[in-house]
Amino acid sequence: MIPVRCREDGDCDTRQYCENRAMPDSVCTDCQHKRRRCHNDNVCCPGMQCVNDLCTRPKKGGSDTNKNRQTPLDNRRKQKGQERDKCVRSGDCREGLCCTRYLEDKKCQRIPEEGDVCLLGRLKRHRAVGRCDCGRGLSCRPRSESYNSPGVCQQR
Repeated sequence: MIPVRCREDGDCDTRQYCENRAMPDSVCTDCQHKRRRCHNDNVCCPGMQCVNDLCTRPKKGGSDTNKNRQTPLDNRRKQKGQERDKCVRSGDCREGLCCTRYLEDKKCQRIPEEGDVCLLGRLKRHRAVGRCDCGRGLSCRPRSESYNSPGVCQQR
Protein backbone atom coordinates (compact mmCIF):
# COMPACT_ATOMS: atom_id res chain seq x y z
CA MET A 1 0.00 0.00 0.00
CA ILE A 2 1.34 3.43 -0.96
CA PRO A 3 1.57 5.84 2.01
CA VAL A 4 -0.74 8.88 1.82
CA ARG A 5 1.02 12.20 2.47
CA CYS A 6 -0.72 14.61 4.84
CA ARG A 7 -0.49 17.97 6.58
CA GLU A 8 -3.22 17.42 9.19
CA ASP A 9 -5.42 14.62 10.56
CA GLY A 10 -8.32 15.67 8.31
CA ASP A 11 -6.28 14.58 5.26
CA CYS A 12 -6.38 10.95 6.47
CA ASP A 13 -9.09 8.26 6.68
CA THR A 14 -11.21 8.06 9.85
CA ARG A 15 -9.08 5.31 11.42
CA GLN A 16 -5.79 7.11 10.69
CA TYR A 17 -3.91 10.18 11.86
CA CYS A 18 -1.20 12.37 10.32
CA GLU A 19 2.08 11.24 11.86
CA ASN A 20 4.84 13.89 12.25
CA ARG A 21 2.65 16.76 10.99
CA ALA A 22 5.52 19.21 11.41
CA MET A 23 7.64 17.29 8.89
CA PRO A 24 7.33 17.75 5.10
CA ASP A 25 7.24 13.96 4.59
CA SER A 26 4.28 13.33 6.95
CA VAL A 27 2.14 10.28 6.17
CA CYS A 28 -1.21 8.88 7.30
CA THR A 29 -0.74 6.12 9.89
CA ASP A 30 -3.24 3.66 11.40
CA CYS A 31 -4.70 4.71 14.74
CA GLN A 32 -3.61 3.06 17.99
CA HIS A 33 -5.97 0.59 19.70
CA LYS A 34 -6.76 0.20 23.39
CA ARG A 35 -3.71 0.00 25.69
CA ARG A 36 -1.30 1.10 22.95
CA ARG A 37 1.22 3.90 23.49
CA CYS A 38 0.18 7.45 22.53
CA HIS A 39 1.29 11.05 22.99
CA ASN A 40 -2.07 12.71 22.29
CA ASP A 41 -5.70 11.83 21.44
CA ASN A 42 -5.33 12.07 17.65
CA VAL A 43 -3.10 8.95 17.72
CA CYS A 44 -5.86 6.82 19.32
CA CYS A 45 -8.66 5.14 17.37
CA PRO A 46 -12.17 6.68 17.30
CA GLY A 47 -13.90 6.70 20.67
CA MET A 48 -10.65 6.56 22.64
CA GLN A 49 -8.39 9.12 24.24
CA CYS A 50 -4.78 9.25 25.34
CA VAL A 51 -4.58 8.93 29.14
CA ASN A 52 -1.23 8.46 30.87
CA ASP A 53 0.39 7.76 27.47
CA LEU A 54 -2.02 4.85 26.71
CA CYS A 55 -5.10 4.79 24.46
CA THR A 56 -8.17 4.11 26.62
CA ARG A 57 -11.94 4.34 26.38
CA PRO A 58 -13.35 7.38 28.19
CA LYS A 59 -15.31 6.61 31.35
CA LYS A 60 -18.30 8.61 30.10
CA GLY A 61 -19.97 8.20 26.73
CA GLY A 62 -19.81 4.42 26.26
CA SER A 63 -19.35 2.73 22.90
CA ASP A 64 -21.59 5.17 20.97
CA THR A 65 -18.67 7.60 20.55
CA ASN A 66 -17.48 5.85 17.36
CA LYS A 67 -20.82 6.56 15.66
CA ASN A 68 -20.21 10.29 15.99
CA ARG A 69 -16.79 10.17 14.35
CA GLN A 70 -16.68 12.62 11.46
CA THR A 71 -15.15 11.93 8.07
CA PRO A 72 -12.24 14.03 6.78
CA LEU A 73 -14.65 15.92 4.51
CA ASP A 74 -16.90 16.76 7.49
CA ASN A 75 -13.85 18.04 9.41
CA ARG A 76 -13.00 20.46 6.60
CA ARG A 77 -16.56 21.82 6.52
CA LYS A 78 -16.75 22.22 10.29
CA GLN A 79 -15.71 25.52 11.85
CA LYS A 80 -12.19 25.07 13.24
CA GLY A 81 -11.47 26.04 16.85
CA GLN A 82 -9.90 29.34 17.87
CA GLU A 83 -7.10 29.64 20.42
CA ARG A 84 -8.23 28.28 23.85
CA ASP A 85 -11.31 26.50 22.39
CA LYS A 86 -11.82 22.91 23.57
CA CYS A 87 -10.64 20.22 21.15
CA VAL A 88 -10.03 16.50 20.82
CA ARG A 89 -7.26 16.54 18.19
CA SER A 90 -5.23 19.15 16.33
CA GLY A 91 -7.47 18.82 13.27
CA ASP A 92 -10.22 20.51 15.37
CA CYS A 93 -8.12 23.69 15.59
CA ARG A 94 -7.48 26.45 13.04
CA GLU A 95 -4.21 26.55 11.12
CA GLY A 96 -1.32 27.67 13.32
CA LEU A 97 -2.85 25.98 16.37
CA CYS A 98 -2.61 22.46 17.82
CA CYS A 99 -4.67 20.58 20.38
CA THR A 100 -2.78 19.98 23.62
CA ARG A 101 -3.36 19.27 27.30
CA TYR A 102 -4.64 22.17 29.39
CA LEU A 103 -5.30 21.15 33.02
CA GLU A 104 -8.27 18.72 32.87
CA ASP A 105 -9.16 19.42 29.21
CA LYS A 106 -7.49 19.81 25.86
CA LYS A 107 -7.48 23.19 24.14
CA CYS A 108 -6.31 24.74 20.89
CA GLN A 109 -3.01 26.51 21.49
CA ARG A 110 -0.61 28.43 19.27
CA ILE A 111 2.17 26.47 17.54
CA PRO A 112 5.49 28.04 18.61
CA GLU A 113 7.53 29.79 15.93
CA GLU A 114 11.27 30.42 15.73
CA GLY A 115 12.57 31.90 19.00
CA ASP A 116 9.49 30.88 21.02
CA VAL A 117 9.75 28.78 24.20
CA CYS A 118 9.11 25.03 23.85
CA LEU A 119 9.21 22.01 26.15
CA LEU A 120 11.91 19.34 26.15
CA GLY A 121 11.84 15.68 27.23
CA ARG A 122 10.81 15.16 30.86
CA LEU A 123 9.24 18.61 31.19
CA LYS A 124 6.84 17.84 28.36
CA ARG A 125 5.42 14.62 29.85
CA HIS A 126 4.67 15.76 33.40
CA ARG A 127 2.95 19.11 32.92
CA ALA A 128 -0.70 19.94 33.53
CA VAL A 129 -0.47 22.51 30.73
CA GLY A 130 1.13 21.20 27.56
CA ARG A 131 2.62 23.11 24.65
CA CYS A 132 2.49 22.43 20.94
CA ASP A 133 5.56 21.12 19.16
CA CYS A 134 7.57 23.72 17.23
CA GLY A 135 6.31 24.78 13.81
CA ARG A 136 7.31 23.23 10.49
CA GLY A 137 11.08 23.16 9.89
CA LEU A 138 11.84 23.96 13.55
CA SER A 139 12.88 21.81 16.48
CA CYS A 140 13.03 22.36 20.23
CA ARG A 141 16.65 22.89 21.31
CA PRO A 142 17.94 23.40 24.86
CA ARG A 143 18.81 26.97 25.81
CA SER A 144 21.42 25.76 28.26
CA GLU A 145 23.15 22.55 29.31
CA SER A 146 20.19 21.64 31.56
CA TYR A 147 17.48 19.47 30.00
CA ASN A 148 15.20 20.42 32.91
CA SER A 149 14.71 23.94 31.59
CA PRO A 150 12.48 24.97 28.67
CA GLY A 151 14.00 25.04 25.21
CA VAL A 152 13.63 27.38 22.26
CA CYS A 153 12.35 26.65 18.73
CA GLN A 154 15.20 26.85 16.22
CA GLN A 155 15.83 25.95 12.57
CA ARG A 156 16.91 22.33 12.12
